[in-house]
Amino acid sequence: MNNKLTDLRLKKLLVSNILLRSANIIAHIFLNIYLFKATNNDIKLVSIFNIIFLSSHLLFFTLFAKIVKFSYRNLLQTISLLGFAFMYLILILLWEEIVKYYTIFAFWAGIFSWIYWIVYDNSEFDLTNIENRSNYEGLKKSLVTLWISIIPSIIWTIIWYNFLWLGYEISFSIWIILFLLSAYFWIIKIDYQKNEKYSLKKAIKKVLKSKNLIKINLNFALFWFSLSIPIIQIILPLLLFNYWVKEAKLWYLISFFSILTIVSSYLFWKFINYKKYKIAYFLSSIFYVLSVFVLFFNTSYSYIVIFSSILNLLYNFVYIPQLVYSANIFQNIKWHEKIKSEYMVIREWPLTLWRILAFVCIFFIWDFDVFSIKIFFWIMAFIIFISSILFVSMDLEEK
Repeated sequence: MNNKLTDLRLKKLLVSNILLRSANIIAHIFLNIYLFKATNNDIKLVSIFNIIFLSSHLLFFTLFAKIVKFSYRNLLQTISLLGFAFMYLILILLWEEIVKYYTIFAFWAGIFSWIYWIVYDNSEFDLTNIENRSNYEGLKKSLVTLWISIIPSIIWTIIWYNFLWLGYEISFSIWIILFLLSAYFWIIKIDYQKNEKYSLKKAIKKVLKSKNLIKINLNFALFWFSLSIPIIQIILPLLLFNYWVKEAKLWYLISFFSILTIVSSYLFWKFINYKKYKIAYFLSSIFYVLSVFVLFFNTSYSYIVIFSSILNLLYNFVYIPQLVYSANIFQNIKWHEKIKSEYMVIREWPLTLWRILAFVCIFFIWDFDVFSIKIFFWIMAFIIFISSILFVSMDLEEK
């Protein structure tokens, strides 16, 4: 094994995932902002949308994981990506009516989401290894972020100037094209497991015997509660939007934050080697907690922009170590080959449940006043601090 991405299948998987993530992240932010704006800033409706989406994703992810272990990955992945494309075509046709059907749309999105991610998670683990996984994840994150730094400004420019009087339609069509391109690059040959049975119960018993697997999965879940979809893709954009930031300026800010993440990615790969992952994670987490502490004294628009910038600069220093360790600790266990697909489900449960919990907190706590802002971010800061302790306590060499 080596740390270079020489396998053509891995390169195709990388390109396909970059296209999917680039389209999905921007579309997700845009859709949440649209629902928020169309309902007179109703954060509770946005929370319900995401709770339904994540619940649907987790349900089908669990029920149909068995299929992916043995066959049909190319077929299922094509179905999911064509389904995403068709879903956004429907959104173009409905547009202003989408609020009436947001629960159906959320459920639908969750179904295609589980299909994509259960297939992708298994395929990524099969095609990467301990030697090249850091390079793969870092390159993927950098290129996705590069796309995200470009796409929002392009899309909003199209909408702002209303090209051919079809600004929104053209913008959503860009996402559809990205989904279709992702499907095109996806088709790869995978060697499936043979002479193995799918048993989630047995896999759970094995995982519970490993303290490090329990720690890394809890760490994984806590990270996604505090530092991904709930805060970066929803709360911060909506918080800035609530400060009367015009949509055009908001999308340019999102592009700016993405550029900062690219800078962060360069700094990470320049100065942080594998042996320094733990200290990078811990120090970044502490710095994040300290930056949240400033919110106690200042919740102005300027500080929210500064806080968002800090968060995007820190993101890779916790995201990449957490993701790489999660896979490597599992791969270092001698019986991992027998329960790879089951483990993807086991890992998904705490991860998704904590993300759902984040939106439950948003539903009950968030009201865009100073008090709710402080409470919500203090909860997230505390959870990140706990995750940093878990992370530094793990032993990568467990057998």
